[in-house]
Amino acid sequence: MNKILYSVLTLTLGLVMSGSGCSPDGLHVPDTGWYTSNPSAASFNISTAAQLAGIAKLTNENTTDFSGKTINLTANIDLSSYGSGKGWTPISGHDAFRGNFDGKGHVISGLYINDSGKEYVGLFGSTYGFIKNLGVVIALGGITGGEQVGGIVGNGQDAVIENCYVSGGPVKGTICVGGIAGKILGFDGLINKCYTTVAVSGNDYVGGIEGQAWFSKITNCVAINTSVTATGSNKGRVAGSSNGTLTKNYALATMPGSWSYKDHDKLDGQDVSDTGSQDSSFYISLGWDFDNIWYIKYGEKYPRHW
Repeated sequence: MNKILYSVLTLTLGLVMSGSGCSPDGLHVPDTGWYTSNPSAASFNISTAAQLAGIAKLTNENTTDFSGKTINLTANIDLSSYGSGKGWTPISGHDAFRGNFDGKGHVISGLYINDSGKEYVGLFGSTYGFIKNLGVVIALGGITGGEQVGGIVGNGQDAVIENCYVSGGPVKGTICVGGIAGKILGFDGLINKCYTTVAVSGNDYVGGIEGQAWFSKITNCVAINTSVTATGSNKGRVAGSSNGTLTKNYALATMPGSWSYKDHDKLDGQDVSDTGSQDSSFYISLGWDFDNIWYIKYGEKYPRHW
């Protein structure tokens, strides 16, 4: 009888802990209860690392792709507990996230991924959705993947990334590697009003903002990367390669390397000085909203969200 009672209690405790996102060590058990309790809802609010990991679990297991739904981030999230082994499991590795993700001006920090054999690597592995108003701070160990690697998105199909930034550790991969996104394809694909300060490296199709813009657009973006390096010939301060539309993009004039396509509508973007890249009036000239979305905090160099 005691053994039966013990088994029942253990099973019950396990189910409760699984639904709440808890585990014996408090780490790495995704919380999906915020979704499964009301899957027909049009919008959801999340605020913890376990709930963010729940999105990865739901999309990677094909439970839902969040099509037509919005996820709002209501607090900053620290992912430093995922700082060992292969690190963070990207949201929607191959079966794309199709919803909207609104960071609401919050920051996801401590993002670490170490999986050199993996395709579609980033906070989001693959998305058809809309990601906006989000800051991502990569852990010092960086993001390391295979093909299509980015700070926010590895692969985006008609995806839109707007009013976002990536800072912190390096982004490394093989083909299609970028500070914001590895590759976005499709005429409706867009990266707009974003910047990044991270070092980006790979074999080919490597860019400060995006590795390869395949029929997609990059507009009003600023590449403040410490470095952009590639062993192949397809690299750029803004984009490694593009057959889409590049408009009003800038890159740090002092970025190391030899750059042949310096203009606002070219792969390397137009030069901006260190001083200019830290001036709110420069960003306002690109249409960035410094009344409601962005500001430069006293003592800091680059824009943050309100």
